[in-house]
Amino acid sequence: MSKKVLIAVAASMLASSPALAAEYSEIRDGYSTEAFADADDRWRRLTSNRYDGCSRYGDKSKSRLDVLVDSYLAIGQALDANDEAATMAATERLSRAINVNDRFGECWKSIARRGGVTREFRDMIAKM
Repeated sequence: MSKKVLIAVAASMLASSPALAAEYSEIRDGYSTEAFADADDRWRRLTSNRYDGCSRYGDKSKSRLDVLVDSYLAIGQALDANDEAATMAATERLSRAINVNDRFGECWKSIARRGGVTREFRDMIAKM
């Protein structure tokens, strides 16, 4: 690698470090404790059946909806514990799940709106 490339990579890493703290505060401020409050087994089953992209996948043991809702709720648990590292890790897991393929992304858009997640928070997580 040339020196210019190494310097550019190092500069971008340094520039992204303060962004994590800002992202944590944005996550803390944007997270809604009321979102998915009614996400019991019945709600999950009905919603999963309503949206094709939220159906079961792989070995059919878990639905996309379950993965997304459980990941969202894990962010809330980390925020309740006031654990920034766990919050960022849970947020990263949710973002990876949303972006793993188009079906997860479409499911997230559908259930986030229906579940009470703000559009700003929904889009911020999806773009991480």
